[in-house]
Amino acid sequence: MDLSLSLRLSLFFMQAALFLAADDPIYIYPDVFNDPERDAFMFGKFPDGFIWSSATSSYQIEGAWNVGGKGESIWDTFTHMTGKIANDDNGDVACDSYNK
Repeated sequence: MDLSLSLRLSLFFMQAALFLAADDPIYIYPDVFNDPERDAFMFGKFPDGFIWSSATSSYQIEGAWNVGGKGESIWDTFTHMTGKIANDDNGDVACDSYNK
C-alpha cells in the first residue's frame, strides 16, 4: 500500500470515528464523568493515592520536521494542508529541541 493511500485511509477512519462519536452522547458524556461528589472542588487537596505524571510527544517538542533523514509524519502532512488547522499552525519548529 503506498503512503498516500495509507494516509488517506487513516484520515478517513479518524474522521469517521469523530463523526460517529459526535452523535453519541454516551460516548461524549459517559456516566463516569457525571460524579458530583468526585468532581467537587477541594482547595489544596488531592485524592489519596493521587499520582502526578506528565507526557509529551516528539511532534510537540522536536520540530525539525524535514531534517536528519526524518520522514514526514501523518501530522506533518495534515497540518501542511491549508485550512485544516486554525491559523494554519503546524509543528515544523515546535520547541525546536532537535536543534538545541
